[in-house]
Amino acid sequence: GGNFVLSETREIEVVTDRTPPRVRSTNPRRGALAGQTSVVTARFSEPLDPATVTDSSFQLFEAGPDGQHGNGDDILATGGTLVYVEEVSVASLTFSAPLPVGKYRIVIGPPIEDLAGNLIASAFTSTFQTFDFTDADGDGFPDDLEAGLALNPTLPDTDGDGIRDGDEDTDNDGLTNSQEVLILGTDPGDNDSDGNGVL
Repeated sequence: GGNFVLSETREIEVVTDRTPPRVRSTNPRRGALAGQTSVVTARFSEPLDPATVTDSSFQLFEAGPDGQHGNGDDILATGGTLVYVEEVSVASLTFSAPLPVGKYRIVIGPPIEDLAGNLIASAFTSTFQTFDFTDADGDGFPDDLEAGLALNPTLPDTDGDGIRDGDEDTDNDGLTNSQEVLILGTDPGDNDSDGNGVL
């Protein structure tokens, strides 16, 4: 004869993945004043089916002549190279030169799906703005952004209070306009630029 051992039978329940993927973050981040950039990235909550990361599921639009997103005159940014790196669940859209000055909207949606076939639940959108660093009046704040804060790009101290426009704190968040734009990439007209509820 031979030796044999009986072992306890165990049942293992296999749980099917039904959770759709989602966008965790983008770079430039939501609401960012990005200066000049040629790369837009999105990090996902889990690995995706690489075949679903396409130029129809990951798009970048410029706001168009009216400067407003979603009004029918938005312009699809073309000529970029889209790459998905599965090991880190990141998709990158890279252009050969910095994006022109403007307001941009990232749109990510179907047919993106995860490795289990779960389709992204809904389209994700995020906006950012690029700008030129020209500062003709020497107030420490880029001319391209002055109109958005009701500042005059030809006057270093628009309101005449003795403080340069770049040294003002328009949104009263404790950071100067220049610090927000040139160092942090946040919106000096919004004290909660990323919309996370933390000022």
